[in-house]
Amino acid sequence: MRKIEFRAKDIDNGKWVYGSYVMRQEYTPGAISYDPEGDYQKSLKHFIFSDGFSDWNMKKPWYKTDIDPATLGQYTGLVDKNKNKIYEGDILGYRGTDEWYASYYCDTVNVIYNNQNTRFEVNKSIHSSHKDIKDILRHGYVVIGNVCDNSELIVS
Repeated sequence: MRKIEFRAKDIDNGKWVYGSYVMRQEYTPGAISYDPEGDYQKSLKHFIFSDGFSDWNMKKPWYKTDIDPATLGQYTGLVDKNKNKIYEGDILGYRGTDEWYASYYCDTVNVIYNNQNTRFEVNKSIHSSHKDIKDILRHGYVVIGNVCDNSELIVS
């Protein structure tokens, strides 16, 4: 079975957490409300559930972490050539092979989820007319950051 994993930043300390994503409506808004849409949005809570450590033959604890939904990204099921997992929101970079390109990434792409095509894609690439992540990885792109922490890496 394919592993479905998410990552997001902890609301309390800003650190990345990894695990299963759950969105839950904490309470039911009343029928008469001044701002029903606002009440609904305020009642939504976002969590990542993750496994804790346990020793052999011991029950494994789990942890619930409140997350910032703006930082949420799903694991694509792919890894780069350095075995780094690729998540939605990652920035992939490509270095040229000659000395002129050695000091910086000559192309970067963002990993996005395309709802219309129901697949993970990249936003653009100089190497391909289409947006297939596997094609990008064949050209030597690697994870160099993510849009939450490293927006300065995005080349327009």
